[in-house]
Amino acid sequence: MEGSGRHDLPAGSTTILSDRIAAALSREDRLGLEEAQAAFEELYLKRLAAAPAAAGAAARGDGKASPAEQAAFTLGLIGLSHAVVARAASRRIDDAFDRRLRSKQLERYVRLLVDAELSGRDLAERLGKDEAEVSRRLKMLRQMGAVECRREGNRIVNFLTPAARAVTRARNMGALGAAAHPASMRPEVLDVLDNHRRELPEALRGSLILVASGHRRSA
Repeated sequence: MEGSGRHDLPAGSTTILSDRIAAALSREDRLGLEEAQAAFEELYLKRLAAAPAAAGAAARGDGKASPAEQAAFTLGLIGLSHAVVARAASRRIDDAFDRRLRSKQLERYVRLLVDAELSGRDLAERLGKDEAEVSRRLKMLRQMGAVECRREGNRIVNFLTPAARAVTRARNMGALGAAAHPASMRPEVLDVLDNHRRELPEALRGSLILVASGHRRSA
């Protein structure tokens, strides 16, 4: 858009933009939101200065725009707002989301990401899985809105979204469970432990967390 000299969004841009905004809102760190806010502010001011007088008047709402121009601007705002809300709503927490996160297929990935941002290779090593299989599982988690990723140098690191973290807190899916210590256990042992844990009543499936208190430990 910046290089095209156009003042409107090209076809398909609303969906892309709404995805970017929804992704920024899903981040837990304030820095990401501040960077997005600054980028939008800079772009808005640049495009406002370069826009035709009528478009600028409609954006500022100073009364010089015709009713049709003002209506078009308002409809644009509503359309983008709707797109952002719709994309964010598609990642809402519901029963199906909760069940999928705690499924045998995905739960160990979620537990490993509770306290660490990990690359696909990191996850593959810790889980004793093939990287191609890990990539497929991560894709599933991203599509359902449970995991986001970002580039750090040559690495793509994955982290849980606030929606997924809310489930981990509600279900006590702490990282201190067996799945968080693959280095000390073989993958087949972890699978057996996970299967036995699923046979327990739901209230007893959470991770065992030891808290040090002086020379004593309590669970």
